[in-house]
Amino acid sequence: MRKSEITMAIFSACFLFCLCSPQANDSLTQGIELFNHNELDKALPYFEAAGEKTGDSEAFAYLAETYRRLGMRQEALEAAEKSLEIEPCNSLAHTALAYLFNPMYGDWEGADRDKAWAHIQKGIECNPNDGNVWLAAWTEAIYRKDREIESKSLKTLIETGFLTPAVLAFNRWMLQHLPQDAILLTNGDMDTYPAVALQETEGFRSDVTVMNYSLLKTRWYQEHIQNRYNIKFPLSDEELDKLKATKDKKDKLKTVTSRIMEEVIKAKADNRFDRPIAISITVGDFSFAEGFEDHFILKGAYNLWSDDVVESNYDVDAIKSSLESLNISDFSGPFVSAADRSPVRIVSTRKIALNFANLAILVINEKTAMNQPDEALSMLRWAEQANKTIIKDPEIAAELKELEDSISN
Repeated sequence: MRKSEITMAIFSACFLFCLCSPQANDSLTQGIELFNHNELDKALPYFEAAGEKTGDSEAFAYLAETYRRLGMRQEALEAAEKSLEIEPCNSLAHTALAYLFNPMYGDWEGADRDKAWAHIQKGIECNPNDGNVWLAAWTEAIYRKDREIESKSLKTLIETGFLTPAVLAFNRWMLQHLPQDAILLTNGDMDTYPAVALQETEGFRSDVTVMNYSLLKTRWYQEHIQNRYNIKFPLSDEELDKLKATKDKKDKLKTVTSRIMEEVIKAKADNRFDRPIAISITVGDFSFAEGFEDHFILKGAYNLWSDDVVESNYDVDAIKSSLESLNISDFSGPFVSAADRSPVRIVSTRKIALNFANLAILVINEKTAMNQPDEALSMLRWAEQANKTIIKDPEIAAELKELEDSISN
């Protein structure tokens, strides 16, 4: 080959690389952007294109996690294996496989809890600062009764900043005003992990039992709650062993958790359960309290059981006091870590701050209706500052302006 031909060949190769590489990188970037907004169907083709064009381990790792979340388990397995062939220490791929193999997150023919645990351990070994894999480690450590890993996972989540100061502040607020020895029913990751991490690392409100709604469906977690916190469910071990999800007369699904909570509420009403019960405002499904709604009072971060029937389901003064006890500057940073690779957590955790606005608006409306304009205005000023610092929602700002006008009139 002549010199000119060699030069042209090199130029052509470089040209093609420069042409393809940005496009491939763009595919991965666009895929991650859609993934972080939990638009998985839209993200999928971008990850597929990025993996095909670049052979990049991270592209295949994201592809595996996207497949997994879309229920495409075999495709997820193959993509994760490709990622690890390229980069054996890709912690995202190991985390994806840990959840894929764990029967708790979808029972399929390839489920294998020991494999799930092995990938958790490998993910930690590869990247000991990856909070995503430490989250997976916490639940599995409870299942395996590995107290050392359970404790270390919670401490690492705080030390690495995976649990941000803002989300820790929210959980501190959620725990702070609870009655002594209360049981707090929580909903998801970011109203559970930070709360138990605060208890583990600071001893903050360690008297409170934080009980996760989703995990309560599993027998091993029920045993954990009973043994660790000396909770006696109003169901025998035999009854809990046999408990299954059912449908009621209206064909509505009643989960194992809702059936347990129904029994707890009934026992509470009959004075057979002595621990205070609080339901976090983050819990969306309140159906287990059907027939006993008039025994719960919204106090701020939670709904608290009352032995007596209540006239109103919210305590306006308690909510106002609870909100005003907050240091707004504690929430100036992000609620979700930039290192978080769960689209569900990313989307839902960002919405946590909306609880402040909803509660404040409730107080403003009630104080206005009670002809207490000064109280309403003080709450409104707090809400304005909270929206400016924490929530930053123009629609809320507009609603607060309308409320101010109504107070003035």
